[in-house]
Amino acid sequence: MIYFNFFPQVNKIFQTNDSDPLKLLDSLALLVKGLAKQVVASGCRENLLKADINNHLHPRPHFGHEFERKMTAARNEKLLSVDEEVCLRGRCINFVIALVSRLQLRLPDNVEILEKVSVLAPDKCLRAVKPSIIPLAELMCEPPDVITKIDYQWSKLSVEWQNTDKTVAFWCEVRGYRDAAGRNPFFDLTELAGKCIVLPGSNGDVERIFSLMNLTKSPLWNKFKDDMMVAIMTIRSGLRRVGKCCDSYEFPASVCDIELWRCTNLPKLLMTRSLVKRTMILPRMIVLKSIIL
Repeated sequence: MIYFNFFPQVNKIFQTNDSDPLKLLDSLALLVKGLAKQVVASGCRENLLKADINNHLHPRPHFGHEFERKMTAARNEKLLSVDEEVCLRGRCINFVIALVSRLQLRLPDNVEILEKVSVLAPDKCLRAVKPSIIPLAELMCEPPDVITKIDYQWSKLSVEWQNTDKTVAFWCEVRGYRDAAGRNPFFDLTELAGKCIVLPGSNGDVERIFSLMNLTKSPLWNKFKDDMMVAIMTIRSGLRRVGKCCDSYEFPASVCDIELWRCTNLPKLLMTRSLVKRTMILPRMIVLKSIIL
């Protein structure tokens, strides 16, 4: 079936760092619904992301042009009997049902909110006729008076914006918009958008953190305490975020300022005997301080 070709694509989307957070669920939902529609009746009105498709099966599902063409050729050449064809189709149906059930289990618990969050995508919220923002605001437990403001600002969002390709860049532009009085007329709406965009739609970031931890705490470096582990992982994550490496990173002037260092408690920590013996602690602490500042 053609939908099996989408698995590598969806997996790659969830592993990327710059994917649109509001379109991650759309890609996975398209895959689940596409597989389910292969075996469910055409008149099914249930939510295929949650429904048990065993109760809505088609009596003779269509598995795509290539599959049906080969089945027809096998029947004409008498390579398959009627019973064998029924058994083969039954195995295909059971496989799709099991696959859809597994994918449904992988969906997040807040899938209802994530489905409604997709209305914040630029291509949807800038339409002349767009869906209401009220259901999403209610799911996010916004007060009634704030929902009224959000709904009004949602209807007035039709402004000439520059960043309409990426969701995060678009809402950053909306948040920085100012009217003639120097105020943001979309403040409440941008607050709601910020809360929704940070919702985790993928576990890719968490898996990368675990991989980074395994690379940091190796068998040769297995006596790190929690503070040291967090410091090293913060440095590596910060360098990756700014696109730098430890040998090409330039320290800001504030890090090299001796007077600033004298005003902090960091010199006392660095001068302890236990830390002086660890020759790598000073460069790491300097890089960590520069990233934080």
